[in-house]
Amino acid sequence: DDVARIFLKTAREQVQKKYYEAALNTFQKALKAAPELPDIYFERGKMYYDIGEFAEAINDFNKAAQLLPDMDALTAPQKEMQKKIITYQNEYIKMKEELVTIKRKYTARFMDLAEKHQDSGDDYLVRLISWLALRVKDDEIAQARLDKITDNLLSNTKQRVLPLFNGKDF
Repeated sequence: DDVARIFLKTAREQVQKKYYEAALNTFQKALKAAPELPDIYFERGKMYYDIGEFAEAINDFNKAAQLLPDMDALTAPQKEMQKKIITYQNEYIKMKEELVTIKRKYTARFMDLAEKHQDSGDDYLVRLISWLALRVKDDEIAQARLDKITDNLLSNTKQRVLPLFNGKDF
């Protein structure tokens, strides 16, 4: 445990200096020395959170929380760690909700743009439809709008191209 705490102290210093790769290696050494020490997961989770690796951060926070003793047996620093873990988790949830809102908002704007230009049949519209298709696969209403735009684009393209083939369908 003493060796792990020395590695942990070094990793904290590396994080403060923004030596994240070195800190990650040092956290790994600390975990090898004491894999059941929640402080290591908590500190590494904080580092991940600070550098924007939120999924990794939450995994580490969850692991730290699992390794903490029952609430009745927590020391004062462990209680503080538990509170901070909950705070980080709540911030992460809020951030994910905000990202979903932003994604919906911009997808709707792009959908409006695609509908506005659906008669043009240009390459830009095709790329826009392709981009939208990747983002709306879980949204039935947006998917229906995109299907309508795609059908209109195909119909308009067919009307423009069919005369080139002397009225024969292709």
